[in-house]
Amino acid sequence: MTLDLLARYGGGILAVVACFGFIIFIHELGHFLVARRAGIRCPYFAIGFGPKLFSFRWKATEFSVRIFPFGGFVQMEGEEPGQTGDDSWHGQMAHFLGEATFPANPVQLLAYLDELKSRSTDLALSPENQARFDEVREHLQFSADRFYADLSDLEGNFNHKSIPARIAVVLGGVTMNFISALLLFWFVGLVWGVANAAPVAEPRVNEVMKGGPAEAAGIKAKDTIIQVQGRPIVTGQEMIEEIGRYPGEEIALKVKRGSGTLDFKLVPNVAVGRVMLKPDGQVVKVMSAGDSAFKEGDRITQVNGSSFKGLPGFVALVRELAPAEQESKLTFTVEGRGPLELKGKLKPEGKIGVIPGSPMHIVIVSTAIGLVTEVAPGSPAASAGLKPQDHILAVDGRHIFGQDDLAELLGRLVGREVDLEVLRQGQDETVRLTVPPDGLAGLGIKLQPVDAAFVLKYGVTKLGRLIIQPYEIIYGLMARKIEARTIKEQTGGPLMIMGMIFDVSASGLPTLLFFLALLNAAVGAFNLLPFPALDGSRLFFLVVAAIRKKEIDPEKEARIHYYGLLVLLGLVALISVNDVGRIWSGTQLVK
Repeated sequence: MTLDLLARYGGGILAVVACFGFIIFIHELGHFLVARRAGIRCPYFAIGFGPKLFSFRWKATEFSVRIFPFGGFVQMEGEEPGQTGDDSWHGQMAHFLGEATFPANPVQLLAYLDELKSRSTDLALSPENQARFDEVREHLQFSADRFYADLSDLEGNFNHKSIPARIAVVLGGVTMNFISALLLFWFVGLVWGVANAAPVAEPRVNEVMKGGPAEAAGIKAKDTIIQVQGRPIVTGQEMIEEIGRYPGEEIALKVKRGSGTLDFKLVPNVAVGRVMLKPDGQVVKVMSAGDSAFKEGDRITQVNGSSFKGLPGFVALVRELAPAEQESKLTFTVEGRGPLELKGKLKPEGKIGVIPGSPMHIVIVSTAIGLVTEVAPGSPAASAGLKPQDHILAVDGRHIFGQDDLAELLGRLVGREVDLEVLRQGQDETVRLTVPPDGLAGLGIKLQPVDAAFVLKYGVTKLGRLIIQPYEIIYGLMARKIEARTIKEQTGGPLMIMGMIFDVSASGLPTLLFFLALLNAAVGAFNLLPFPALDGSRLFFLVVAAIRKKEIDPEKEARIHYYGLLVLLGLVALISVNDVGRIWSGTQLVK
């Protein structure tokens, strides 16, 4: 049983540990290399937290791997306020080198220490003194070969370095994240092809809303709806649209659960605008603050002064008074209350109370991507309005990831009129055309080939987008272009990230390396945010000190970072509780 579990899950677990370890190592290595270059003493370099699993010393630094792998640190002398007495590093240096003559280089100071040792009885008598002496000697042995003005110049204190040097050290971690991400993008692109993560909207139930028809019928999260009224369903959007055609009417659903299928019959609720009614005509939910005049429990008796019989009569009356896809205004008479108005597109739609899953799939394209580079004059594509630099994203709601996908799909749709969803100058557009007899070959377009030049440019562009993404999200929240609820639903903590790594690892090395590049860039971009305890906050304090030409009190700065760290840990805990709740409820963890 144990071997079977290891065979089934061992690879995924190893991938999780390896990815977290690599990201932490590469970030801390960036800090370490720049710090050592700047002459800053780094006594400890750790991957993980807690008790040590193993450690070794190299060039005056102890390297260790610790039991909890989700984190790491490089301890730099003086970065955090510490002791100032004889037990501090400054006191230790002063104890052995306090009477040395400066300026001096490491060779001269090593000779001084050796002479001191030869005539010292303390070192021979005290193992503790011997260890401290060896630590100072080791530091000298690996210090840069130059003349040091005094003891403080020699001891390698972070806060004694210039502000530009400290800024370089702070930026070393995120810079290494970005460089490694870019190299991974390029490596995957040149060896296997360009990769991208995109949602594949499956008709898989991600969440079942409480009190809805689906819950009452027995449909559960992780079910896949494969037929609606006998019609095969391929995408989540198709599922929503097909169910939407039957407001208030009994429908038959075929659902895949595990290795078998189940049949359900249920009556969808009726959504009009942002108001939802149960089959008995009672308002069951108000889905927008803009429609807050309606209340749950309201019962509608008339529409524009006309009565109706039952919910089918209500649907027929609304369809008559509010033509589909047109802006309309309707007045509803509510039992026991005055008339209420609704404005907008008021086409009645069926809703059963499920949210489809849109898991992220990583796809590698080795031939050509969906970016149109040329459109032949007079071709079917030109006649339909397709233009160079249009990026074809989907055909009739089915995502395509490159030339091979597009050719295969159009080959099955020959002679049919289809909608191409394209990205044109940052805007979503729809191009309708009839697929010619020879499919993609007869369309009259050329697509962007995946060659070395494109891969190099793609890597830089992808990295740039990931770096600015956190700031776009913050701006969207402040400008109310993004709802906080959306961020909450799409954000996950360590559990979600581990789940994503676990899933991606099953798809092969190229997709795992691409996802590792995404995580690396995301960690770097997040660390640049000017929030206390993050590198961006330390950078902010250094820039402020440079502008005001006065150092910020290290004790005060340390307290700010400490409380910021507590807040970050609290947020991680809350997000993790949300992830656990998703798992407990059977909801898909990765949205």
